[in-house]
Amino acid sequence: MTRTVPAVAVALLLLASGCLGGVSPLDDGGSKPEVASLVTEMDTADARDLVARHRATLANASSYAGWYERDENDTLAYKHRVVVDRDDRQFVRDWRNVSTASGVVFRNASGTYERSRRPGDESFRYEVRTGDSARFDADDSFASDLPLPDPEVLAGYDFEYVRSTDTLHYFRADGPDGAADVTDARARLVVHEDGYLRSLSWTVTVERGNEPTTLTRETTVVDLNTTDADRPGWMGAVA
Repeated sequence: MTRTVPAVAVALLLLASGCLGGVSPLDDGGSKPEVASLVTEMDTADARDLVARHRATLANASSYAGWYERDENDTLAYKHRVVVDRDDRQFVRDWRNVSTASGVVFRNASGTYERSRRPGDESFRYEVRTGDSARFDADDSFASDLPLPDPEVLAGYDFEYVRSTDTLHYFRADGPDGAADVTDARARLVVHEDGYLRSLSWTVTVERGNEPTTLTRETTVVDLNTTDADRPGWMGAVA
């Protein structure tokens, strides 16, 4: 089934979000899991439920790690890795924007501490915030740190079931159709049996002037309930 998404929505929303997962050929043996029907027949309401279930799983996890990446024409533009550790009330984001700066953000019960450096700079910049809003909050969903596309965009892809392992279910898709200036669009989705999106990636090629530009977005979640956020070594100089 092919679904049409408004061109403006696709053109804007696809460029705003991203996860790559290796995909093997369809396994002819065994029956498809229940989640296969949800994903392959997904409409906007189903996509909204899938994203909500993903968010709820991470919001209730004692800890997890993950990363988000944006590439342009197969060249890294931005990437960050996060670790959320609710047991120890700690959070780490290690980020890199190729054109502007890179740095590390560490948050605990006392506040938020950041070290960053611009390309070409020899020294680091430090920032400390200790107000209530800067302290680690276990009720924070941290949703913005591992972004996902809007449900309308996710539902626009015509996903096909590929295969399953003991805990992971793999899907791939082309589309969505009907987007202005989009010449190619592909997506890869891996759903964990615990109800979260293990990985989601999509690549879209758009016409910018006379040159095609290929944009990739990728979000991955790992180490659910099994990881710790380590205090950076440089914290001793600022805390």
